[in-house]
Amino acid sequence: GSVNHALLEQLLAEPYLALSAPKSTGRELFNLPWLQQHLAILAQEKGITLTPQDVQATLVEFTAITIANDVRTFTCNNVPNELLICGGG
Repeated sequence: GSVNHALLEQLLAEPYLALSAPKSTGRELFNLPWLQQHLAILAQEKGITLTPQDVQATLVEFTAITIANDVRTFTCNNVPNELLICGGG
């Protein structure tokens, strides 16, 4: 799939992302209804319907960007040589 930049912009505008740390979230916010709402807005406002592959590619890009942004924020752009990421429960 290919990243859809209109959807990516919508996802990156999520207010949760602007909250100060410490913070934690999961399926209570980022879930199928959340995604469906964004896809419906994209379809209504821009007439864009995406393939599942394009949605998945966009979600992967969204995840990578949000992680990279927080790494830059919390390391003051002094990115470490090694970064361990874990999650889930």
